[in-house]
Amino acid sequence: MANTNILKEYEKRSKTLAKLIEELAQDNEQNVLKTKASKNDYYMKLDGIYRNLSDGTEFRHSYSDIFIILSSIDNKEDGGSIDIVAENIYGLYQYAITKTNTVLSKKIQKLYDHVNLDVARINYVKAIDKRYMVSGKKINVSLKDTEAKLNSTKEELDEYVEKVDNAQKESITILGIFSAVILAFIGGMTFTSSVLSNINSVSIYRLLMLSIIIGFVFINSVWILLDYIKHINRKMSGRGWSLILINVILIVAFVLTCFAYGNNWLDRENNMTERKNQVQVTTNLK
Repeated sequence: MANTNILKEYEKRSKTLAKLIEELAQDNEQNVLKTKASKNDYYMKLDGIYRNLSDGTEFRHSYSDIFIILSSIDNKEDGGSIDIVAENIYGLYQYAITKTNTVLSKKIQKLYDHVNLDVARINYVKAIDKRYMVSGKKINVSLKDTEAKLNSTKEELDEYVEKVDNAQKESITILGIFSAVILAFIGGMTFTSSVLSNINSVSIYRLLMLSIIIGFVFINSVWILLDYIKHINRKMSGRGWSLILINVILIVAFVLTCFAYGNNWLDRENNMTERKNQVQVTTNLK
């Protein structure tokens, strides 16, 4: 039972000391030790706290409690300043050494040492946190700058690749058009020379049908080549109606040629022309 009462008494004094430290955390404008009377008042409070307990044992403040109290003050926005706590306790120590109670002055000195040590430790940790925070911000800024540069480089690379791709397509297009033109010219010249060289030895119907077939194959081949070039360049094929019109004309011409061959239209005209020539020759002889 006695131990329980002693423990309660110790806890009560510890809470009283914590409250006193919180009061001593006020800033300079609210300095609680600005008068001699206030200094003496707090001195007497400390004297009541540090007196021996009811069983005669000495009261000693807990070092861990001091750190907890100072950390709580530092974390509160309106809790005051832990640096002011150290200054005020040092002021109480200066006041205590003028008194005759040397035991109390030594205890206040020990309290000041513990408070000052914890204040230095808390400020050191805060400085490290601030340093890392600043370094973290710099790293974030550096990462963002690097990311922006990478994105810019990627965009430039994409543009370059697109330009190279377009240049290749243009080269293929130019070569394809040139090849188509050469093929058309050579094919046209070959076809024309072939027609002219065999115009007297081949039936006119066969000559016309062969010419139409060759022209049909040649025109569609060139068109397919040009259409493939457009497909490589991802361009839509235009004027497809012109190819259809040409093919329709060639087919109609082929059908008419076949029909003329079946009815001997051209042979009749040739026979009539030959007869007229024979009659004219006979008349001239007479």
